Amino acid sequence: MSQEYLGRCYAAGTGGVVKDLETSVKWYHKAAEKGEVKSEYALGECYYSEKGVSRDFAQAYKWLNLALNQGDLEPEKTENAKRILSKLQVTMSQDEIAKAQQLLNQFNKTQ
Repeated sequence: MSQEYLGRCYAAGTGGVVKDLETSVKWYHKAAEKGEVKSEYALGECYYSEKGVSRDFAQAYKWLNLALNQGDLEPEKTENAKRILSKLQVTMSQDEIAKAQQLLNQFNKTQ
């Protein structure tokens, strides 16, 4: 949980640190890889909105699906994740969606 907190601090420039979106993403990654749902959601948003990382729809798809599958998100974040995923379904080609699903499956196998 402290890694997720550091991600939020760097994203907002609070908690005694300077705003740094790239560092924020690094902390979110550490927490998300351990199954922290808030960080999975935050990473999905970062990859979708190009905040601290290059836009990557496959990564956004992966992380947002992981967050939704846990079912522990706040209602507003659940709705936003669903909205973004709906947009991705329209934006991405079938091949891109298949690649994103592969990323999701590979991550689930390592967990």
